[in-house]
Amino acid sequence: MAISRKPKHRRCYYLTRKQSDTLEGIVQILSNRKPTESIISSLESSNLITKHNDAYLVTRQGLHETTRLLKVTGIMPKGKKPE
Repeated sequence: MAISRKPKHRRCYYLTRKQSDTLEGIVQILSNRKPTESIISSLESSNLITKHNDAYLVTRQGLHETTRLLKVTGIMPKGKKPE
């Protein structure tokens, strides 16, 4: 008699409010939208974005943080590196 095993469930990970705001702000900047001033000041103080002329640019550290948060949420597979 074969014993049936339940399939392993993947753990669900959720972002904190601050992590969610960080990811939201960086995505808005990458899609040429302006986030709220509170998000901009938070991202600037964390050195995730910088202002050049009249545009906001995402720094290398900001791209690494975006990749990390996408991996935490499961949107980006953990084994793959971005190109």
